[in-house]
Amino acid sequence: MKTLVLYATKYGSTEEVAKTIADNCDADMVNIEDVDLLNLDRYTTIIFGSPLYVGKLRKDLIRFMRDKIHQLSNKSLHLFVNRGTRTPAIDDIIEKNIPEYQNLLQTTIDFGGTFDFNKMNLMDSLIVRTVNLDLDELDSNQNLDEKVSNFIGKLAHKY
Repeated sequence: MKTLVLYATKYGSTEEVAKTIADNCDADMVNIEDVDLLNLDRYTTIIFGSPLYVGKLRKDLIRFMRDKIHQLSNKSLHLFVNRGTRTPAIDDIIEKNIPEYQNLLQTTIDFGGTFDFNKMNLMDSLIVRTVNLDLDELDSNQNLDEKVSNFIGKLAHKY
């Protein structure tokens, strides 16, 4: 039984979470940008990861999931999201972004997230800074290891 962590990222935070999950699950880890060379038949379990921007998953991950739904529907599928702001419940995010996966995803989790202004481009940084947010109240990746451990525990029950 082989596991793949397939993630999309813009500034690297989701990649960090994907790496933590992959290391703890003894899984392969692939950026969605490198997916063309991937043989999905090798995997029985796929964990998708995406940042959220205004409640939306990364377009490249959505496109991949929609294009491959028939090939993926017989696998154990899971999703984690990373975000910088409070967002709707994860079920609402799935319904709005990938409704065809509502009954296919076995485990979903919102890991919270952080803003790394040093990695952001000027436009994204300005948008975040002008939005009326209390940045101190955001969830952060400070407890990431504990959150990942709980997520992996949920996955273990699904196998």
